[in-house]
Amino acid sequence: MIESSDCKACHQIDKKAIGPTFLDVADKYADDKSTIEFKDHVGSEVDGVYLISAEYTDLGEGSAPVKGNTRIVLRSTKVQAEDADEKHHMIVFSPMAIAMNTDAHFVLKDIDLKDISKINIRYSSPTKSGKLEVRYDALDGPLAGEFAYTATNDRSKIQLATVPIEDPGKKVDVYFVVKGENPPYNGLLAVDWVEFLP
Repeated sequence: MIESSDCKACHQIDKKAIGPTFLDVADKYADDKSTIEFKDHVGSEVDGVYLISAEYTDLGEGSAPVKGNTRIVLRSTKVQAEDADEKHHMIVFSPMAIAMNTDAHFVLKDIDLKDISKINIRYSSPTKSGKLEVRYDALDGPLAGEFAYTATNDRSKIQLATVPIEDPGKKVDVYFVVKGENPPYNGLLAVDWVEFLP
């Protein structure tokens, strides 16, 4: 919130400027249990998200008060593929998101991968073989990792793949891109969930 607003015009982390330091503000409200309430949980108990909204109006100090607000979404480390921010050439047959052709993909936006070293992917591929690529910020963005999958010949056979990744040093949109080996491509891969792990 601080980085995306003009708070730093009057406040610094640990040095007094026009207004108090951020550390002084944090100390002032340290015992106030109502400052952040995780009450806007959306989804199931384990897999949902928290929505945090913050609003601030300064005192103006001789000019018109400055107002600001922002909203932050805190996701679970495990995300259902059907709940992806974007899905292209994929159909949802709960609890799976199913790739219907090569280059089908789903996207999780604005993901902070700090301290994340791998992604677990729960999937099924009853009749097709191919690979799943993990890319940053675009369908043809930097390749973060990939894994090859083979047909299991059994729709009920669910598998788990682990894809090692590296922290790109910033928040990224994470693209999960399905690549098929041989046409026809329909029903290439069904993804249940992905989980970001240290």
